[in-house]
Amino acid sequence: ISIDGSTDLAFTEDVAARYEALGWHVQHVQNGSTDMAAMREALDNAKAVKDRPSFIKLSTVIGYGAANIAGKVEVHGSPLGEKEAAATRENLKWEYEPFEVPPEVYNAMRDQRIKEGAIIEAEWNERMEAYASKHPEEAAELQQMLARELPADWESALPTFTPDDPPDATRKMSSK
Repeated sequence: ISIDGSTDLAFTEDVAARYEALGWHVQHVQNGSTDMAAMREALDNAKAVKDRPSFIKLSTVIGYGAANIAGKVEVHGSPLGEKEAAATRENLKWEYEPFEVPPEVYNAMRDQRIKEGAIIEAEWNERMEAYASKHPEEAAELQQMLARELPADWESALPTFTPDDPPDATRKMSSK
C-alpha cells in the first residue's frame, strides 16, 4: 500500500528475487498477517543458515482486522475512527476497551521484562565492579552522579556576587 493504493501502482520489483540472485537465503511467508507458525518457522530456518544472510518476505494486509477497510488505501495513514475501531474490535472478537490491556498480556510482558532487566542489571553490576577495580576514583564519581548526589563542598566552587558588583553581561558572568 502507498498513499495512492497498492505499491504495484509504482513499484514492481521482485525484491525477494533480487536478494535470491545476490545469494541470500530467501523465504516467503504468504500470510504474514496471521500465520504465526509460518513466521516462527521462517525465523528458525533463517537462524539455521550460517553461510549467508537471510531475507524473509512477509505478505501482509495493511490494517489487518479492520472491519471495513483492511487492505484498502483508506486505512493507510489515517485513524480508524470510533465506528471503525468498534467494528474492528467486534471483527477480531476483542472484548477489551480502547487502551485496555488484558491482565494476562500485561502480566506476561511485565514478568518477561523483569527477567530481562535482572539479567541486564547483573551484567551492568559486573562491568561496574570491573571498572571500579581499574578506575576507583572515576567509578566513585560516576556512582555519585548516578545517585544524583553533589560532591562534598560543592558550594565552594560557586562564584559569589554582591549587590555592589558592577553590572555585566550574563555571557561574561557565566564564565566567572
